[in-house]
Amino acid sequence: MPRSLIVAQYADELAFLWTVRRRAVRSHKYTLASLAALDERLEAHRDGLRLAGDDGWTACQQNLDNAAGGELFALTLLAFESGDRQRMSQAVTAAAVSEDAREGLVAGLAWLGPDLVRPWILRLADATDPWQRATGIMAAAARGDDPGASLAASEAPVRAAALRAAGLLKRLDLLSHVQRSVDDEDEVCRFAAAWALTLLAPRAGLRHLTRWVGTDDDRGRLALETCFRAMHLEEGREWIRTMAQDPEWRRRAVNAVGVLGDPTSLPWLIVQMETPPLARVAGEAFTAITGIDIDEHGLDAGLTVSGEVAFDSGDESEAGGDDAVDHRDADLVTPSAEKVAEWWRQHQQEFPGGTRHLAGRSVDVTALGEVLRRERQPLRAAAALQLALLEPEAPYFDIGARATFQRQLLTAGR
Repeated sequence: MPRSLIVAQYADELAFLWTVRRRAVRSHKYTLASLAALDERLEAHRDGLRLAGDDGWTACQQNLDNAAGGELFALTLLAFESGDRQRMSQAVTAAAVSEDAREGLVAGLAWLGPDLVRPWILRLADATDPWQRATGIMAAAARGDDPGASLAASEAPVRAAALRAAGLLKRLDLLSHVQRSVDDEDEVCRFAAAWALTLLAPRAGLRHLTRWVGTDDDRGRLALETCFRAMHLEEGREWIRTMAQDPEWRRRAVNAVGVLGDPTSLPWLIVQMETPPLARVAGEAFTAITGIDIDEHGLDAGLTVSGEVAFDSGDESEAGGDDAVDHRDADLVTPSAEKVAEWWRQHQQEFPGGTRHLAGRSVDVTALGEVLRRERQPLRAAAALQLALLEPEAPYFDIGARATFQRQLLTAGR
């Protein structure tokens, strides 16, 4: 095979592997160890492009007709590693075409060593162009770096990025600014402020962030995840009781049970497994509390894990169409309510009520650290958020960061 085709293949596969990794970060199939193995594959392709020199850069440039996140990730690695200002400028300019492309740029900047890119990220964060400034703030926050004065912003996209960064970085000195921003004229900024405020001062943030719990979008899902981890158990139980009475809110109630981590709700959760549109999400909530993998422990209903499985539910609003599995649950296993109920009868004494649980552990800083080290990605995401709420001054632990960086933080005591 000609050298040019080999190099082009490296560029294509590096972009593809980043796309795979982006999905893997939230996949129940991945742990930190398997994420590290995927990172090694990605690094091997990066090495191939690095050794190809200018040919590697050309191959990445030729992929910019598609200009998606993976292509920008590959281009960013080569551009900023080279120290060539023209190439770095080309990467930043190319990323401006879409949010997906910018995600690739930010991910590439977060991937590289701190000494290599920190000065350039800070330059972006201080740029006059609002898009570049917001991107620099996002990249700094993704690395756990403080962009400093750049968090004082005027344009709405920059304000939103700055508010989110204030929460991720635990900028308690900006608490009063974040509190004022919950009434921002821009809804994206209002949400970012409410979420950041909940990380900085949970009780103060809750009354604002709960406004989004009922919305069926990414903001609503993050609000639910954050609010029910920040609530006291009895407060969360009352919310769930109210939500469960409304059929349109029952799915959210099932999700909330898993987030709250209250073992006393497990019998009700098992009953929800008998309702096909709710079965898989109820199984995921059960795993979140107990740490028991439905499939590995033989507690599944024996149905194919596929978005094409049909359920005779009669409830198209929950199932997502004519008897189809809800697309959000396509990668989840269908539990057997009978098998799970039997397991619970044998093990319920291991889960005392009145104590929040995650992955089978009573929630405290030590237990959450163990979840970050050993469990699958959705449970690690839950642990990272719970830790951020428990530790007022500790920056948010990014379960999507490069695995070597995560391991360094965990070895240092997280």
